Amino acid sequence: MPNQTAVAALMAQVADSLKPDFILSMGDNFYENGLLSVDDPQFHSSFSEVYSADSLQVPWHAILGNHDYGECWTDESCAEVTARCQGRPDCYLSPLHQLDVALWEQDWRWHCERSFMLNLGNGVADLFFIDTNPAISDYQTAVFANNTGGILQQSWQENLLELEANLARSTAQWKLVIGHHPVRRNNRPDNNMDMLPTLEPVLQKYGVQAYFCGHEHNLQYIHQQNSSVHYVITGGGSLTDYDPIVHYDNGGSQFQYWGSGELTPCLVHSRSSLKWKLGA
Repeated sequence: MPNQTAVAALMAQVADSLKPDFILSMGDNFYENGLLSVDDPQFHSSFSEVYSADSLQVPWHAILGNHDYGECWTDESCAEVTARCQGRPDCYLSPLHQLDVALWEQDWRWHCERSFMLNLGNGVADLFFIDTNPAISDYQTAVFANNTGGILQQSWQENLLELEANLARSTAQWKLVIGHHPVRRNNRPDNNMDMLPTLEPVLQKYGVQAYFCGHEHNLQYIHQQNSSVHYVITGGGSLTDYDPIVHYDNGGSQFQYWGSGELTPCLVHSRSSLKWKLGA
C-alpha cells in the first residue's frame, strides 16, 4: 500500500536519528486477512521488503489485530480468500501463522505473541502486551471466530487476569500497556464499551501511565483530566481514513490526525514525551 511505503520511509528517517532498540506493531500486521500460511508471500511483501532500511533492522514486537485473525464476515468472502490456497492443507485463515517461529527463521526481527511482557532498562519500564480481540462482542458470532486458533479459543477474562497479575508484580517506574483495540476514542460516537468497563479500572488500579493501540485508521492522543492513563492510538501505518474524520466529544482529546504517520514515545526516567511524524 502506498501509505505503508511512505510511513516506512518516515520510520527509517526517525530510526536513523534515534537508533531505536526495537519497534512495536499494534496489530493488523497483514491486511486484510492476515497470513494464510508461514510461507505466505505477504510476509515478505508487507514486512521484510517494506521495512528494509538499515535503521529498521531491529527487533519488531507485534501483537495480533482482528485482521490478523483472518477477518472475513461471510462464508463467501472467506472462501474467496482461501481459494488462493489451491487445496494446500497448510494454508488456511488463522492467527497461528504469525505466532509461528518459522517467520522468525525467515526474518530474525519478527516477534509476535498473543500476550507477553518486555522489561526495559533494568526495571525502569515494563511493557505489557495483551490480545484484545476476545473482548470485542461483535467478533464472537462472526464467521472468522471459528478460524483455527481464533476468537472462540481465547478468553478475555483470562487475558485480563494475566495482565493484572503481571502488573501487580511489576516494580517498574513506567508501566505501559499495548493492545490492538482502543479503550477511549474520539472518531466514533462512543468509547469502546467492550473494553472501557473492564480494562480501564485495571490500568488505573496499577498506575499504568499509557495504553498504546491501533485499530482506528488514524492517530489520536486522549487524556482526561484527573486520570492517570494516557491513551495513544497509532493506527495510521498503512490504510487510513482518507477523508477528515468526524470528531466526537467523548472527552479528553489532545490530538487527532486523519492521515498516516508514526509515533516515537520517549522515556527519560521521570518524564516522557510523544513525537509524531506525520505522512500523507
